Amino acid sequence: MIETSGHAALSASSVELLMEEQLGWSVPVQGFRYWLIGSPAPGVIDRYSLDEAGRLAELEQSGWQIRYLSYQAVDGLDLPRKLELENPRLRIRLVIDEWQLSRGEPDDVV
Repeated sequence: MIETSGHAALSASSVELLMEEQLGWSVPVQGFRYWLIGSPAPGVIDRYSLDEAGRLAELEQSGWQIRYLSYQAVDGLDLPRKLELENPRLRIRLVIDEWQLSRGEPDDVV
């Protein structure tokens, strides 16, 4: 649900659908958290390639192409620093200057 000032609350059956309806574009939120840490999301992987260090260099999944342009060492982990996500309608470039790692469960990296 999204609440905006002066407007009624907006809702949809999923975050992706709500973004599509309100913004005209969306990102696969469930997969996004995996892609940000340099990992494929669970499910079908269309294509991938690894760099010389064995990390994801490129990934195609859920209609998106993800390119990992650089990584950074964070507490003994190699995590993405620069990446591009692209589909036929949208191109996103991300630069992650600082990671804050959770000390909880293993899935709490993001």
